[in-house]
Amino acid sequence: MPFGQKLTDIRKKLGLTQEELAAELFVTRQTVSNWETGKNYPDLNTILKLSEIFGISLDEMLKCDESMIASMDRERAYGKLYRKECKITDACMGMGTGLLIGSIDSPASFIRTATIVIGLLLIFTGWWRKQKFDKKVLSYLGTNDDKI
Repeated sequence: MPFGQKLTDIRKKLGLTQEELAAELFVTRQTVSNWETGKNYPDLNTILKLSEIFGISLDEMLKCDESMIASMDRERAYGKLYRKECKITDACMGMGTGLLIGSIDSPASFIRTATIVIGLLLIFTGWWRKQKFDKKVLSYLGTNDDKI
């Protein structure tokens, strides 16, 4: 049984309205409705709260909804990729900025010019990687926004 249907069935069995459940979870009624219709899924912390409210195990909450599990796996993979990309981007931009600042007081020479060029290249590389990754994430979200 899909997660949304299971959520609806348990909520109705307990005599809760969407508004009442939403209030307990500090979300809107529309959010609960979207979960129940399968438009998107709650995050893991909310699923934990749901299992506590309903008095059932996580296994029972998540069992048999392969699309939800696949969606959570994709989100986790993108999270890992995002953290890695942020580290690389931050390193490039940080080193570039450090080189630029460090070359401010240097006497005019070829080495100073080369340092400035390398610093600018590192900053540009960091910026370019960030733009490229942001487009990839936006593309992912655009094609999978019904599952997020």
